[in-house]
Amino acid sequence: MFRLLRWSASFALAVCLLSSGAASAQSGSLEDFCLSKGGVWDAEEAACKATTIIEMNVEYPVELAAQLPAIEYAVDEFVREQREEILALGTDTLYPAGRVMNFYLDISSDVFYHSDTIASLLLTVSNYTGGAHPNSFFKTMTFDLENGIQLGFNQVFPPENNPLAIIAPIAQAQLIEKLPDLEESWIRDGASMDSANYRNFVLTEDSVIFYFDPYQVAPYVYGPQQVEIPLSELEAIMAPLG
Repeated sequence: MFRLLRWSASFALAVCLLSSGAASAQSGSLEDFCLSKGGVWDAEEAACKATTIIEMNVEYPVELAAQLPAIEYAVDEFVREQREEILALGTDTLYPAGRVMNFYLDISSDVFYHSDTIASLLLTVSNYTGGAHPNSFFKTMTFDLENGIQLGFNQVFPPENNPLAIIAPIAQAQLIEKLPDLEESWIRDGASMDSANYRNFVLTEDSVIFYFDPYQVAPYVYGPQQVEIPLSELEAIMAPLG
């Protein structure tokens, strides 16, 4: 079971313009100048006011995190970083005019078990901070539950086995098949033989799933992508796992 944590913060930000004379220097009315700062002009109080609501929802992987302090710490640190980042943006007093939605942060969780002692966590982050559209990205973590340690790409796929010589061609071929209308250079670059391109992965009982953020292997309109490779095709390049 997952625990759903919710934080909500509302910031009422007021910027007072000195006088109508000051506004004329900006070649517009007080109302227009206020709007350009993302606010609403309060004529009665003679103040330009901007209010930002920040909603944060976190689906916390309680059952997994409760097993090891190392997992709890890793998850808490990631959530803290994301929370502090959006709160820092929310305390800025000026925002672009014309925002159509409030700021938000949403973190969802999925847990995958490779075995009784190896588990992977997929965190999917979606946020909006005032741009043209929301953004999203992945964060994965794989844990050795028996030894209480986190396993990165190089621990699962030792560099001396030259794993990307096997992984990258398979991933690229899958993506090209899934996105036949896409310029292949997107895929060749975003899924090239660079371990950073394959940092987000989870281990299941019989496969490895690699996740690619929006913009990594395709334009935003195509959304995030993933490829799944059977373990039987990767046994020669993987470290022995529990």
